Amino acid sequence: MRRYLGGTVGAIAGVALAGTISTSAIAQTADPAAWAALQQRAKAEGQLVVTGPPFQGLRNAMVAAFKERFGIELNYLGLFAGEVIARVDTESKAGKVTIDANIGGTSTCWAMAARGQIENMNGKIIAPDVVAANAWRSGKVKLNEGGPVTDPNFRCSIQTAEWVMTDLFVNTSIVKPGEITSWKDLLKPQYKGKIAAFDPRRSGPGQTPVGYLAALFGQKYLTDLYIGQQVKLTADNRQLAEWVARGEFPIGIALVQFAVETYRKQGLPIERIYPADGQGSVTGGFSVVMMVKGAPNPAAAQLFVNWFASKEAQTIYETQMMETTMRTDVTGTNVPEYVRPKPGVAYPVDDYSYEHFSKIRSPAVEALSKELQR
Repeated sequence: MRRYLGGTVGAIAGVALAGTISTSAIAQTADPAAWAALQQRAKAEGQLVVTGPPFQGLRNAMVAAFKERFGIELNYLGLFAGEVIARVDTESKAGKVTIDANIGGTSTCWAMAARGQIENMNGKIIAPDVVAANAWRSGKVKLNEGGPVTDPNFRCSIQTAEWVMTDLFVNTSIVKPGEITSWKDLLKPQYKGKIAAFDPRRSGPGQTPVGYLAALFGQKYLTDLYIGQQVKLTADNRQLAEWVARGEFPIGIALVQFAVETYRKQGLPIERIYPADGQGSVTGGFSVVMMVKGAPNPAAAQLFVNWFASKEAQTIYETQMMETTMRTDVTGTNVPEYVRPKPGVAYPVDDYSYEHFSKIRSPAVEALSKELQR
């Protein structure tokens, strides 16, 4: 159970919370007979195409496991969000859709849902071990709201993980413990030119902290930080982590787990810190899976989204992506402790709430992007 802060932050959190509450308004029902029939139809199709994050370990493990489990060829294309959105749009307009399902984030789902290019997930989740209430930390499978779609019953995706966004890391040989206790400490003169971040103008991890910091401190803080402190930007996750780990830029915003752990395993002094006035937002990372409308293999696509939420697939996902699954029966040890939600800690912003995305994060990213272009 999440705790939410009071005051201004609490009001903003209420916006995010409202979106969270509405994510599964219609209960999903297990149907063993329909599940068995779906597997037969999918096997007759014999294949499917899935787009997802370009991480080789995830791709290889999922392709092998899905083939072994169902005897169906999974063609996994490693593409980032912008590439997926553009490709689905082009193919949909031409009436020649080649992608069956996508693994990504809610912003991808909402962009395609607004164009009528995503299937409604309500009624599509029928696998008994996925629908089971005791399989999930929240007591039910989480379906994400449709975002800009006006139908209140439209659910554009299923989300399988929730973890604390990796907002702030430091090189502890340069930035000593206790030196940064507030996000506002980053505005101190001694940190000017010493901070790096994932570029918020690009799809990826850089936009989540922008929305979070806008919710907590407003747009002026973002300007003072990114512009005033001359934050160095990159769209390369490994480069960002290496900058911090080796001390070239001893403070980093929006690092990702796999890159951080690469350098931690080498013994380099890169550590997560938690400012008292902002302990982090919760996010679903790449754990959101959706079905493309007009897909050539619709049964295989539905089979895949159900399987993706299973214990087998979520064990693969958590191990490869280092993102904490919401399933109760997956207890992997590969997830760093700094992304696991902590009992009693307030996480005032749900980055995967459409209310937060549309009213706070997107406007903040757009405004900051314009300033960065000057």
